[in-house]
Amino acid sequence: THTHTTCIRFLPEPEMNCSFAFLTPAAFEEAYALETAGYPEDEAASRENFLLRLQTASDYFMGARSDDGTLLGFVNGTRVCGDKLTHDSMSAHQPNGETLCIHSVCVSPDHRRKKVGQSLLQRYVAHMKANKEALGLQRICLLAHDYLRSFYETAGFTCTGQSVVVHGEKMVQPMNFPLLCSEKTPLCFLRK
Repeated sequence: THTHTTCIRFLPEPEMNCSFAFLTPAAFEEAYALETAGYPEDEAASRENFLLRLQTASDYFMGARSDDGTLLGFVNGTRVCGDKLTHDSMSAHQPNGETLCIHSVCVSPDHRRKKVGQSLLQRYVAHMKANKEALGLQRICLLAHDYLRSFYETAGFTCTGQSVVVHGEKMVQPMNFPLLCSEKTPLCFLRK
């Protein structure tokens, strides 16, 4: 039988100095400005939902900042129960859910294509993998537009079929990063 390996070969360094840390609600305005600049109106989170995520799930809200403290980008997620994303499951944070649902990977338009997003996403995934037992997480899921599929595949995510969730005008595909090793999905992280 063929086994599938999810492997990130290295954690890329962005093309500028930046630091990575979890955000607090104090970062709301600057993070929400990136959200609205980075997504079409029908895909960006509402102000209310974005603030709710930051307040209730800040342990799953990581940012990248430049040396001068400017927020360059962020990844945010909430926990859900089950292994499939639905409209209902993505609407609330379920603190004991075994699946982490990534809602946004967003980078300032001025800092795109400089490895900030890939570096941020891979650090986020590496942190969740390193802490999966303490957090009680089994997997990370997200919905991706087809044109972003290779971006997520580079970070170790695999497409899992058709989505039951409609998000914006374009089709989205569910993608999964298993955090638990099994015979069929061994995982590895190597530093450059």
